[in-house]
Amino acid sequence: MLQKSPIAAFYAGHRRLLCPYVLGRNKHNHLHVLCYQYGGGSSTGLKQSGSPDNWRCIAVDKLSRVEIIDGPWQSAERHSRVQTCIEHVELDAEKPPFLVR
Repeated sequence: MLQKSPIAAFYAGHRRLLCPYVLGRNKHNHLHVLCYQYGGGSSTGLKQSGSPDNWRCIAVDKLSRVEIIDGPWQSAERHSRVQTCIEHVELDAEKPPFLVR
């Protein structure tokens, strides 16, 4: 996140290409990451590149085979809905100094 490098990972049976933006804990203290998914599979499918519908909030402990990959950092202008999965932000790729605690 700090170097704005995309990742590839498996989640819910699909290999996904993701740009992680916000890392933090939900109201149950479980670690989640808000990502922009720009490639790979998804049970709900992906919209065109740059669509705000491609934002995903993912439980970190359900990610597997995570790897940093080469490629451009991708995003959409805004989330398609208000982000409610993270209550306590620990890292934010868009807000220096990045560590928010």
